[in-house]
Amino acid sequence: MKYKRLFPFVLAFLFFLSSLAFALDYIYPARVERVIDGDTLIADLELGLSIILDDQYIRLYGIDAWETRGEEREKGLETKEYLEGRLKEGKIEIEIRPEWGSNGKGK
Repeated sequence: MKYKRLFPFVLAFLFFLSSLAFALDYIYPARVERVIDGDTLIADLELGLSIILDDQYIRLYGIDAWETRGEEREKGLETKEYLEGRLKEGKIEIEIRPEWGSNGKGK
């Protein structure tokens, strides 16, 4: 009988905890393999439990850099070199946000 009164509170608490889990972004350690341009790189993502996703294309959130081909080539190569300098140690953390742009690429 006591448990019947307690059940709605336990259920509400479990729903609260599950909503917190979905609100969090995922953060993974990664090793940079190569920088493509000023806003894109290739990295190996460590998912845990000895699971590694090799050669994943990663677009940096909120950055729109010049491309390394076409008319923007010179500026694009400068931004690429800058990003390579910032990531020279090779170990980073990747925060995954499940958002997609209108072009089908990650935002």
